[in-house]
Amino acid sequence: MQSWLPILFVIFAIAMAVGPVMLMQPTAQQRRLASVRARAAKAGLSVGSTVWPEKLQQKPIGIMRYTKPWKRSTPSLPYTLLFRKNYPHDMHVAGIWEAHPSGKNLPPWLGEFLSSETIPPSVKALGVAPEGAFIDWDELKEAELEAIISLLQTMVDS
Repeated sequence: MQSWLPILFVIFAIAMAVGPVMLMQPTAQQRRLASVRARAAKAGLSVGSTVWPEKLQQKPIGIMRYTKPWKRSTPSLPYTLLFRKNYPHDMHVAGIWEAHPSGKNLPPWLGEFLSSETIPPSVKALGVAPEGAFIDWDELKEAELEAIISLLQTMVDS
């Protein structure tokens, strides 16, 4: 019995040292998100968290902003955020998109874009800013990344 005690002690010590290290490994969900964001970065998009205006009374928890920079300089383009509403209304842009700060500064091509494009339901908001066109989405469906990249490319080319 005494000859087994040192071996058990060494096994226990190794388990105590390796156990916490194994718990620090990324989960499958974290690896999937890292893969999606890396593919977006390879496509020329920047990925970051987003903050919506307090007026919207919605917290964009789990929503990430994918931004595609403009090909040409657009210094006069005002910041415009269009966020998806749960119901259609005549006051909304293209039926379901509410403009913030208002629809008055909306670039004319953006309204046409929203009417002509099929936008995945995971897209919660989209818009334009001096730094580029952006889409806020929940990243739940990895297959929608190609559609997001295509939409942003179309917005930047407009």
